[in-house]
Amino acid sequence: MDGETPAFSGNLGYSDTLALDPLEPDTYENAIVVGTLKLVNNDGFKAGNYTLNVIPANLIVENGTFTVALTGGEWIYDAAAHGPELTGTLPGDGVTYYISDGHGGWTSNGTTIPTVTNVLDGEVTVKVVVTRAGYDPAEAITTIQITPAKMTATVSGYNGKYDGNAYGITVTPDMPDSTVLYGTAEGEYTLPSSPTATNVDDSMTVYYVVTNPNYESLYGSADVVIQKREIKLTTEDATKAYDTFALTNAAYALDPDSDAFVEGQGFDTAGGIGTITNVGTENNGFAYTLKTGTLAQNYTISVTEGELEVTPASGMTVSADSYSTLYDGDGYGVVAMASIPGSTIRYSTSYSDDPADYTSSLSPEQIHAGSLTVYFLATNDNYLPARGSATVTVTPRAITLTAASQTRVYNGSALVNSAVGQSGDGFVGDDGFETAPLAAGSITDVGTTANVVSGYAFNADTI
Repeated sequence: MDGETPAFSGNLGYSDTLALDPLEPDTYENAIVVGTLKLVNNDGFKAGNYTLNVIPANLIVENGTFTVALTGGEWIYDAAAHGPELTGTLPGDGVTYYISDGHGGWTSNGTTIPTVTNVLDGEVTVKVVVTRAGYDPAEAITTIQITPAKMTATVSGYNGKYDGNAYGITVTPDMPDSTVLYGTAEGEYTLPSSPTATNVDDSMTVYYVVTNPNYESLYGSADVVIQKREIKLTTEDATKAYDTFALTNAAYALDPDSDAFVEGQGFDTAGGIGTITNVGTENNGFAYTLKTGTLAQNYTISVTEGELEVTPASGMTVSADSYSTLYDGDGYGVVAMASIPGSTIRYSTSYSDDPADYTSSLSPEQIHAGSLTVYFLATNDNYLPARGSATVTVTPRAITLTAASQTRVYNGSALVNSAVGQSGDGFVGDDGFETAPLAAGSITDVGTTANVVSGYAFNADTI
């Protein structure tokens, strides 16, 4: 009633079935039945006005809920086992792990945390069920997986001179248990060992792939280069004086910095092939053939050619006869002859050591009375020059003028006779007198006088 406040005495408690503490989730019927309870007066409240009826009641304890977290992830392969991390548990919780069978079912792993170590373990789905008194079980699902690590390897190709051996590339993975496959084309990796090259023309690029279940595949290539061996040689020099025979020299020698032939290989025939017969120089070329099994592709043969030289021979002579001739108005020289046929003769009016000073192909000539020394030079490509001289003498023509002689008896008149006779070599051509010679002698009295020739003069053509 309004304004009345009841009061109670006694106690009321749980039945013996509730002795467990804490209570587990359940329904406990007629649980509050123990003890007495009655109304008592309280201020304006009169207990007598009321009847207290205590009805037993039910207690219901329901399961609580909680959550846990299961954190998985991806780990780069490091040879260690990796598993999920469980958080949100309390001491005394029951923990059971399960692994998905991939078909909607689960396989218990017990209390052991599932782990993955290798890439081939694949993606593993992990479930955890955590039980706790008074609570519904908590579950969490995650995935764990190992991803490939980076593959590394030491790779070396080959670059060297041909030596008759086969060479490939070397690939050494830094990770054990890795597999290396090779090929001669990118993307074609079928060979368990590197292709090799022996000869220069075999040089190639070798492709490779390094595989390992726990690592990313490593692709790459390296070159195998076979270089040519360089055979450097020099043919020998030779020199001699011209002797009409060809000069040759087949000798040659390897240079100090030359490579050698690989053992068992080399020249089958070889030698200098230069030839020269006449004075001059000629390179001493080189010709060769290779032994069977010696491949030209593996060698570069460079030749420094020697020099063959034929020098002029000595012993050539040149001469001409000296002579004298009577003046006849013509010019006279000499005819020089060399001891070597085919030589060239040049003339000069003075001696010189320089062959260039002998410029005339014809002998200088002496026309008028007197002497001329002619110098000459014989040249021949194959001989040293030869020099000589000869003298041409032109002697005067003898002209005799004879005055007439005459005798008579004295008669008182002067005796004269101007006639002059000519004898001897005579004049040449247009030579002669402009004014004829006359005898100028005269005698009157008995006696003798010289009939002297005088009064003549030569014409302009007469020197």
